[in-house]
Amino acid sequence: MSGKIYLSFGAALLAVLLIGSLALAQQGRWTQEGGYGPGWTQLDEQQQQELLERRQAHHEQVYPKRQHMIARQAELNALLASPEPDQARIEELKQDLVQLNQEIFEMRLEHRIQNRQELGVCPGKGFRGKQNRGVRGPEGRGAFEGPGRYR
Repeated sequence: MSGKIYLSFGAALLAVLLIGSLALAQQGRWTQEGGYGPGWTQLDEQQQQELLERRQAHHEQVYPKRQHMIARQAELNALLASPEPDQARIEELKQDLVQLNQEIFEMRLEHRIQNRQELGVCPGKGFRGKQNRGVRGPEGRGAFEGPGRYR
């Protein structure tokens, strides 16, 4: 009987240690500021503020396209749910969604390249400014990251 207790206790202790080590491993990915990514710590405060301002300007440029994309996706979903969907309109919406997605991707890529060239950092999906930390955007992905899942 005592052997089973020791075995159960050992398994529970192993599980706690495993979960704790995973939590500590994740902690290494974040800085003291709360998740700005590895390039953030290389910047002084002025550069950090400039990066946050650039990020906000980028979001303001991309946001209307994302809203348009969400509206088109909703329209497509409504068409697909109808008993007799209009194939021509579905094709038109599909092409519009592909175009919008490509434009958003190109804008994001240009933004990242510009930040890399001018500031020496290239925040990717893990980047969030202080004002956006933990905020879920209207697209359901987190701070301004688009429709679908999230990062």
